[in-house]
Amino acid sequence: MENVAEDPSDSDRRAYLERHQPHYAIDRRKHARYLGDITLLGIVGPTAAGKSTLMRRVIALDPDIHPYESSTTRPRSPRDGTDYRTDVPLKEFYDAVKDESLINYFVHPNGHVYGTFLDGVKPPVTIGAIATDTLLQLSDAGFYDCRIAYTAMDGQTYADRLGLSNPERFDSRLRQPDILPRLQEGLSSLAFARMNLDQQWLSAIQLSNEPGSLDRSAADIARLAHQRTFPTLSTSHALGLLSEMEDVARQAIDRVSSVR
Repeated sequence: MENVAEDPSDSDRRAYLERHQPHYAIDRRKHARYLGDITLLGIVGPTAAGKSTLMRRVIALDPDIHPYESSTTRPRSPRDGTDYRTDVPLKEFYDAVKDESLINYFVHPNGHVYGTFLDGVKPPVTIGAIATDTLLQLSDAGFYDCRIAYTAMDGQTYADRLGLSNPERFDSRLRQPDILPRLQEGLSSLAFARMNLDQQWLSAIQLSNEPGSLDRSAADIARLAHQRTFPTLSTSHALGLLSEMEDVARQAIDRVSSVR
């Protein structure tokens, strides 16, 4: 670790975190006993894809599956759930990274830091919505197992969830100050999924607005935690869904950009 001032400013702390993010890793030797008893189920997908809703349904189905508690320096917003710590002082992230005891983190383009402290995961299984920027850190953290499910859907379903077909609903999204970087981050996550669909640790799961879709998907993910089997979509079908979602995400980005 590099030498830094004894009491650095927040701007110095953020710069330090940005420099160390690409190669940061938790000290596995120090925390192997705890993390080695935990299976991590990560739900990945772009904004408005239903990650949090799916996660809550899985937890309701299986008492052995606990919510993954994310932390961030940003202020609390109405959409934040109880499993999300906000307004965390930047110094807490900085100290944990220096101590190599933070499980994962990333510095968002908006300047806020997001990550997971050790008390944010619990045995035997923890499930949570995961940012693609931190997947490499998580896979190397020393969990007993780490499996990722990507939320895929057809273009019309995703457009409906974003509110593109409902001007009043989409206008409410436009008022969210971080909507553009969130849409851009979502587009990057879709590209990430396309490039990694052949990896055993990543499975695409299709969601829809049809009755029962959420319960079926939640049951599939709950089985994954215990049986390590997952009914994946065919690669060609999953790629088609992801392509449709990318087109919708670009439309949304264009609409947001045109009014800013």
